[in-house]
Amino acid sequence: MTVVTFLLALVPGLCWLFFLTWRSRKDAPFRKTLLKVFFLGMVVCIPAGFFNVTLMGALLGAVGPREIFLLLMFVCVVGPVEEGLKFLILYSEVYRKWQIRRAEDGVLLATASALGFATFENFDYAQKLGLQVLMTRAWACALLHVGFSAIFGHYMALAKLRRYSPAACIGEGLFLAAMLHGLYDFAVTKDPMSMYPFVVGTLVLYWLLRHFDWRPISVRLFPSLAEPVEVGDGLRLFKRPRFPRARGRDRELADRVIAELEADQTERRLAGLEEAATLEDGDLLDRVEALTHDPVPEVRAAAEEVLEGMLRKLRR
Repeated sequence: MTVVTFLLALVPGLCWLFFLTWRSRKDAPFRKTLLKVFFLGMVVCIPAGFFNVTLMGALLGAVGPREIFLLLMFVCVVGPVEEGLKFLILYSEVYRKWQIRRAEDGVLLATASALGFATFENFDYAQKLGLQVLMTRAWACALLHVGFSAIFGHYMALAKLRRYSPAACIGEGLFLAAMLHGLYDFAVTKDPMSMYPFVVGTLVLYWLLRHFDWRPISVRLFPSLAEPVEVGDGLRLFKRPRFPRARGRDRELADRVIAELEADQTERRLAGLEEAATLEDGDLLDRVEALTHDPVPEVRAAAEEVLEGMLRKLRR
């Protein structure tokens, strides 16, 4: 019976994975990463349950009124724990190893992590409460997890692409995802019917994150702290030297080469690396350095060679 229950929970998760992510990227390395992140999402659901129970037990004795306890439990424990563990998958398997070439990639990979988490969570609930819970959880709860995690996935991509401060992006993305997740759980305990407006809202949010790129709130409030620092402006701890940002016609050429380096096709990335070796631009240096983690061996080798040449120019 356990195997049957697991398969019944797994099939909807894989269907959502195909519908939301698989059709968007056809390159084999990216799909392999999607599957890996999906199954790791299932794995972290186990420690999430342990942390939730342990921390909620500690909070129970410290808070009196039931309403306050529930709000703090969901906003300060459940939301941060679940979104934090899903984020750790992306940080270890994607942010540090994978070249994110566009903001949408972060959303797609966060979707895979969320669907894996939701799949195992649905299996756990079906084991405890019966298969009938899958009628709702297989679609509604999966989409809610996707919507919440898409937030930190989008911000993580902005951090990886170095459009803004990585610390500001990652911190803001995780805070927003955990806060919305916790508020949803609290709202559903008060009124189960509130699940449906949350589903609609997260679907709209997911579509916006997939198709639009917005400026983080922290950047709007504190631009001097959150935006990337140019060379020579302020203290740059643990940062290697980099070229200044190109201007004018050189900027247009550098942007065109960056677009080649962010392309899905291996041939275009290799061609872009050949051109990058002849240019001097800080943003281009960042993209070449990121390609040293590309899943394609030929691209990694070429990027390492080009990066070494660019660093030699800097040392001169």
